Amino acid sequence: MLADETWIVGSGPLDEPQFGPWPGIDRPRIGHAVRNWAARFGLVAAGLGITRVPGLAAEAVPREVRWLPVRDPAGSSGSLQVVTAEPPSPAAAAMVRSVRVEAARMVR
Repeated sequence: MLADETWIVGSGPLDEPQFGPWPGIDRPRIGHAVRNWAARFGLVAAGLGITRVPGLAAEAVPREVRWLPVRDPAGSSGSLQVVTAEPPSPAAAAMVRSVRVEAARMVR
């Protein structure tokens, strides 16, 4: 059960997005808070906890770390917000389309 796991979470400036423990866990057990993904993956590989990784980063997960897609057992869906300039540039619009496609693939 995810609530029983030790979590390795992100630590950084307040304006920097971070991934913490699974949303909705009442009192998560935080084992480590680190500033970068390499440290997170190293702690996971050492067996010191688990971490959340955005699906778009799945290909960056090292071989010694097991990647497991997890669905919310309550069936609720999370949300992802993408912020762009108004109007978005062609590159930003293409990125938003890619994120939408990947997010739709992940919830199937």
